[in-house]
Amino acid sequence: MVYRAVRQGLATPGEIGEVAASLGSVRGRRALVATVAAAAAGSESFLETVALRTVFVAKEFAGFIRQHRLRADGVSYRLDMYDPATRTAVELDGAIAHEGTGHRARDVRRDARLASIGIVTLRFVYRDLTERPAWCREMVVSTIARRGAMRVGMSADSDAAHPFEWA
Repeated sequence: MVYRAVRQGLATPGEIGEVAASLGSVRGRRALVATVAAAAAGSESFLETVALRTVFVAKEFAGFIRQHRLRADGVSYRLDMYDPATRTAVELDGAIAHEGTGHRARDVRRDARLASIGIVTLRFVYRDLTERPAWCREMVVSTIARRGAMRVGMSADSDAAHPFEWA
């Protein structure tokens, strides 16, 4: 309910936090306060909170902006996590907001539009974020390392930029 209230503009995390503080000793208060803190840090869903607290917590993620808004070709987008230094977006795809073929097609079009302006998007689903957090971290860290190396002048043909062989 906290995420929905904030997302719909019914209340701010600060307002909900004030109410939570006034509750005193009630069951679930600690969880409510933690959820409000996550919402204040930019989480808009349970999955984003999981990612914020347990997956993308290393120093490599300090430069990421959460819930970054930008426009591409006249269309407004909100990126779950964005690294402006490497122009890398990370999207956290929960089942509710990303199920069905219509949502998948929307995501593909969105990723293509962002790629056309130089932003690469990495998408992670609920199961990977909750069951394989180390793999998710590794994918993002290796992507930003390679994109960062390419931005500072490394040749696109370099083995460090492309550590695989063409068939």
